[in-house]
Amino acid sequence: MKKVLFLLSLMSMIFDMLNAQVVHTNAVLFDSGWRFHLGGAQGAEQPGFDDSRWRTLDLPHDWSIEDLPGTDSPFNRDAISQVHGGFTTGGTGWYRKSFVLPECKA
Repeated sequence: MKKVLFLLSLMSMIFDMLNAQVVHTNAVLFDSGWRFHLGGAQGAEQPGFDDSRWRTLDLPHDWSIEDLPGTDSPFNRDAISQVHGGFTTGGTGWYRKSFVLPECKA
């Protein structure tokens, strides 16, 4: 009887593990084809904003640790934030992505 209970418990755990690894087919990868602009961009929150001159990139991306222009490092000893900001220059960066939501998902 103990062996039967053990086997049932083991089978139940295996079934739960397999069930937890099911990949849902309605998932959509959203990390490619983003537009990026370093600095301010008046009106960029509007859907019709022209971002065609912005750089295209894929996520993950962290502009705050890109090399500074003319250097081979993202760090600046004179950064205003100093150690609290990791000696990075900080500022504003915009990310935008355009996409069409299928009617079945709306």
